[in-house]
Amino acid sequence: MYRPLGDQFAIIAVEGVEFMVYRLQYLTLVYLLLSLTFPLDAWGIESFRTLPVLAQSLKAGKAEADKLMKQGDQLSESHQPQSALQAFQQALSIYRQIKDKKGVGLALNYIGNVYSDYLDEYNKAITHYQQALEIAQSINDTGLEAKALNNLGLVQLHLGNSQRAIEYCEKALVVARQNKNYETEAIALKSLGGIYILTDTTKGLDFAEQALVVLQKASGSPEDKLRQRKLETNILIALGNLHYAIGAAKLVDKDATGEQLLNKSLQNYQQAIKIAKKIGDRTREGKALLGIGDIYHIKSRYPKAIETFQQALQIFQKDKNFHLEARSAYTRLGDVYIRWGKREQGLTSYQQALEIIKTEIPYSLSNKLEQDTKQGLLLINIGNIYADTSKYEKALDSYKQALEILKLALNQADTITSPGKQFQEKQINQGIQFAHLRMCLVYKFLGQTEEGRKACQAAKDTSANSAESKSLSSKNKSFKSPTDLEKAKKKLQMALESLKRSQVLGNPDFIAVDLAQVGDAYTQLGEYKQAMEYFRKAIELSKEIQSPQLKPYIFLAFGEFYEKQKQYDQAISYYKQAGEFAKQSGDKLQEATTFKQIGITGFIANKLPEATTALYRAVDIFDAIRVDLIDDRQISIFETQASTYSLLQKTLINQNKFKEALEVSERSRARAFINLLAARVSSKSDSKSNAAIPNISPPKLQDIQKIAREQNATIIEYSVPKPPRYKDENNDNNLLWDSSEFYIWVVKPTGEITFKLVDLKLFNVSSLAELVKNSRISLGAGGRGINVEPTGEPMQKQNLQTLYRILVEPIASLLPTNPDERVIFVPHESLFLVPFVALQDKDGKYLIEKHAILTAPAIQVLELTHKQRQRLTSKDVLVMGNPIMPKVGKPPVQLQSLPGAETEAVTIASLFKTKAITGKDATKAAFTSQLSSARIIHLATHGLLDNPSKSIKTAIALAPFGNDDGLLTPAEIVNLKVNAELVVLSACDTGRGTITGDGVIGLSRSLITAGASSVIVSLWSVPDSPTAELMKQFYENWQHNPDKAKALRAAMLTTMKKHPEPVNWAAFTLIGESK
Repeated sequence: MYRPLGDQFAIIAVEGVEFMVYRLQYLTLVYLLLSLTFPLDAWGIESFRTLPVLAQSLKAGKAEADKLMKQGDQLSESHQPQSALQAFQQALSIYRQIKDKKGVGLALNYIGNVYSDYLDEYNKAITHYQQALEIAQSINDTGLEAKALNNLGLVQLHLGNSQRAIEYCEKALVVARQNKNYETEAIALKSLGGIYILTDTTKGLDFAEQALVVLQKASGSPEDKLRQRKLETNILIALGNLHYAIGAAKLVDKDATGEQLLNKSLQNYQQAIKIAKKIGDRTREGKALLGIGDIYHIKSRYPKAIETFQQALQIFQKDKNFHLEARSAYTRLGDVYIRWGKREQGLTSYQQALEIIKTEIPYSLSNKLEQDTKQGLLLINIGNIYADTSKYEKALDSYKQALEILKLALNQADTITSPGKQFQEKQINQGIQFAHLRMCLVYKFLGQTEEGRKACQAAKDTSANSAESKSLSSKNKSFKSPTDLEKAKKKLQMALESLKRSQVLGNPDFIAVDLAQVGDAYTQLGEYKQAMEYFRKAIELSKEIQSPQLKPYIFLAFGEFYEKQKQYDQAISYYKQAGEFAKQSGDKLQEATTFKQIGITGFIANKLPEATTALYRAVDIFDAIRVDLIDDRQISIFETQASTYSLLQKTLINQNKFKEALEVSERSRARAFINLLAARVSSKSDSKSNAAIPNISPPKLQDIQKIAREQNATIIEYSVPKPPRYKDENNDNNLLWDSSEFYIWVVKPTGEITFKLVDLKLFNVSSLAELVKNSRISLGAGGRGINVEPTGEPMQKQNLQTLYRILVEPIASLLPTNPDERVIFVPHESLFLVPFVALQDKDGKYLIEKHAILTAPAIQVLELTHKQRQRLTSKDVLVMGNPIMPKVGKPPVQLQSLPGAETEAVTIASLFKTKAITGKDATKAAFTSQLSSARIIHLATHGLLDNPSKSIKTAIALAPFGNDDGLLTPAEIVNLKVNAELVVLSACDTGRGTITGDGVIGLSRSLITAGASSVIVSLWSVPDSPTAELMKQFYENWQHNPDKAKALRAAMLTTMKKHPEPVNWAAFTLIGESK
């Protein structure tokens, strides 16, 4: 049973290794919390700045320079370093002109700040600081001397020289203390705290707290006091960051003192806000509010967190220069909304943050690295929301964008020297790993196994030595061996350890999930009494959880606990609650898989009406999930969903609801094809494959009857079900029922519907697919121009007669007795490869001798091809044959010439009084230039079937020309404008392709999608001469009888007389419209 764990978690298997993948903001809780504090920008370390004190009477030049210094300081604080640098340099020039050494020293110091803090030009910063230091010492300005020493220390820290940094800052501290300059002393202490915080958090914390105490002694003018209060606010915010990070880390490590540190962090932020309000500093007030919001968030007080972040956002939005802070507020809002289960608001917040970051212009390499990292992580979070709401196309697009940005950022990090670099690199690597893991999961949901494998491998490669991914299996296993028992005990131990951490953290969300994990572990060990105790606690605590995202897992696990004990009513009850919580959280996939589980449990318990209701809900959701996907992903994802439709059919059949089961059978086939075809049919203009693909409702019973009436044909629909698997106490991989049965419905033109269930065991056949395969082998099929004698004729007859007994005999009495009346077969799975025309009854009579036969991938396709036929107005005939053959494969080998195909093309062209295009003229360009005006298209050439081992792709062989390889592929055909009533591919294997729940994905599908209302294609490699004769006979018949099915039947009967082996005449099938 697939057990989703909600928005916070996703269980995925990576080539046998299972990972518990947390949402990015919780991927490594300790690291992400610490990263708020340790980088210098978060710690609040900044080069010391002093506001110049203006004397009462200054010369005009000095007044202008002082004014520029103030402007520069304001520009620097508002993240405009280049403008600030320009202001400081202008001030420096004036100070030098008027020979104001103190002013020169101050300006040099400020310029150094810009180079160091913003522009990453550390050598220039050192040069300016040293010049400022020399001037300070020459004029005995101890205040400026301490500032320059302090800033030289900080630039050494940026360069990774921690010891030199400490030496400079300690010298600054000595100078400040000698002169009792408390403000400068506090700055030096704060800087030392920032340096030590990277290696010794206790010592760093002590220095910062000393700075606060010392600063209380500082005094001076009102301007000095304002500056000091700003400094005090900065230190308080930095202390809040540090207490928050250490406190959260301790809680994760099961240390209850972490709660005290969080409370202290809150006090720091609140005190900072109090001071900021008093001095009217709204920016610092906003920064402190962000810290308080983080505390509310980690304590799961979501409404308070949202309220606090929104208050901060309002402050930052009033000044466009504080876009970085506004972006941070939006990101934090998104994090809270997601954890609260409000994905729509979370997405909006992340998108607003993303819009801001896209407009930011980096002013240094480190700033660009920070922007790119944040942008990549935002895109991952946006992708998570899309994935969790089943918008897989958008999710993959977001993850791919994130990976591109983060990988570039990782390369860029190699060129940067910064004390916070290691944290950013770690964050980038985690983002890359997480994006790959989520892509792996999405691809697996979509049924794209190979893409999923590559993404999983990329995640493993990224995290080969990473310990952050938390291994946890959600699979229920029966523990019979000592090894399995040890695994179960280990899982229980891990769950108990995780529960202890969550209890220390005090987060009810995690506690409830971990309680359920412990219950699940006990269940797997068969210790149901202990399991019940933990599950009951989890259920009770889940009432306190505000977010619905974690609740589905809790209730699913409890339901499975009951199911393991065969207490099905209780199991279904908890599964239903899990499904409703999944709906509340917006997770469609989780909701669908939960209701599928209810269907499985209901089927096992023989509660068929309850199972039916649940399964209809599941398939409704699966239908909705596919709507937003492109064509090939609609196809691949259905393969992962097919067993649910099969189970619904089986459940209905067991209740004798055969007609409703037929509706489900139609609902489970060719849906992507139908949607794509409907888009073409409904379009009045030149439709391309990128046109909007509608979601066409599957046909109801009355629609199916109407189609049969319009076709004036008897329709036979087959369904080969895929039973889902389930687990019990003895086996993890049981089929829900015996897979030897399949279903047949016969729909007459009168509307009468009959159902038959066929059990292969009655025919001593173990596999329908194997029987079909053997029948094809026994036909001895060859290729155009290749002489292959049929072999194993007794076995050939036996196989064809066995297929007749299984597929036709059960419904033979329901078929028309008039051979001119049409019969349309709607195959399923391997039956698409069955040559229905060649099936033989016990008297050796072929089915084509009894009926005019067509095929279709679904009944609803017939409705659309009928509409397509009514729109056609073209009149020309396009015939191409035996082109100069292209080279295919590795190494490239030229395909064999087909002189018989050329004769066939010339003959058929003469029937329509036109000229065949052959040889070097039969190019793709020649084909496409006449395509839109052709009512009939006939191609006599090689058909190629996909063969990856030889690098051969499915295609029609035409003459190569220039850079064109001459291979016309389905992907190219689907984008062409075909207006043909009939396209005949008189070539090998043109009716074959990849068999999926959507039918055969190949040339026939692409031609009908492109606009053809009927196609004739082959089921195997056809012999050259008999094929030419059959095609000539078909066109001659068709000219006298507008019914294509009858004309093809007559041609087969004629060819059969001269070439009696089925390989020579039975390969071709008519798909689509007969008239």
